[in-house]
Amino acid sequence: MNGDRYHEIRRLARGLVISAQLPVAVEDIVRAQGIELVFDPFADAHLSGLASRRNGNRVIAVNCANSYSRQRFTIAHELGHLFLHDRQDIFVDGDVVVGRREESRTRSPEEREADLFASELLMPEALIIRDLRFADEQPLQSAIATLAARYRVSELAMSIRLRDYVDLLTQPKRRGEAE
Repeated sequence: MNGDRYHEIRRLARGLVISAQLPVAVEDIVRAQGIELVFDPFADAHLSGLASRRNGNRVIAVNCANSYSRQRFTIAHELGHLFLHDRQDIFVDGDVVVGRREESRTRSPEEREADLFASELLMPEALIIRDLRFADEQPLQSAIATLAARYRVSELAMSIRLRDYVDLLTQPKRRGEAE
C-alpha cells in the first residue's frame, strides 16, 4: 500500500474513536455505524469472523469461541473491510499467522489494510504515544503485557503495533509528506 493509502486508513480509523478512554469501545463504534454485530460459536473453529453487506444491511459476525482480545481485533478488522473495500459484499477471515514480516507480505492488500485499520482503531497512535512512558519503566515484555491488557488486545497485536510504530519513526519522511 502506498503512503497516501496508509495515512487515509489511519485517519479513517482515528475518526471513529469516540473517546480517549481505554479500551476503545469497538462494539459501540460498530453499532453507532448501524452495523449489526453477531456473536456465534462458528462450526469451523479456524474461522474468526466475517463481514457482509447486502441490500443496504451490514453485518459483522464474530466467532465467540475465540478469546476476548481476538474477538475485539476481529470486529475492528471486519469493520475495516466494510469501510475500505466496497467492491466486495462478503469477507471471511480465518486463522492467520501474523508477526513475521515475510508472512504479512503474502497476505492480500485488502487483509493488510483491514489489519492496519483494526490496529489504529484499537490502539490509536496518540494513545500509544501517551502510554509509551511505561515502556521506559519496565522490561520490554512486561511493558507489552501491560499495554496489551490496558488496550484489551493480544500481546502479539501490541508487539506488532509497537514494531510498526518504531518502523514509522525510523523511516525518512518523503518531501511534502504530512504527519
